[in-house]
Amino acid sequence: MNAGKGISMAMKRQKNQLALALLLSLTSCSSAPSRDILGSFFPSWMLCAVIGIISAAVLHKVFAKLGVDQTIPAKLLVYILLAATIAFVIWLIWFGN
Repeated sequence: MNAGKGISMAMKRQKNQLALALLLSLTSCSSAPSRDILGSFFPSWMLCAVIGIISAAVLHKVFAKLGVDQTIPAKLLVYILLAATIAFVIWLIWFGN
């Protein structure tokens, strides 16, 4: 009977530790940075994503003109990663302290 009580105490301790870890992970959260565009607030990550997508589309056109586009394997993956990289760099430049 004592073994069963020890297991339930261990499970209760694990639940408490999990709850504490979740609460501590939320303490650094604050309001999301947003930008006022034409009177409406947009999350900044969305603007960075749009800038990344537009930049990747422009680079696709530039690469096609230069003939580099034919040598790129897995074009869809490359352009998605290019858009994500540009979005992350914009985010770091804009919000990196």
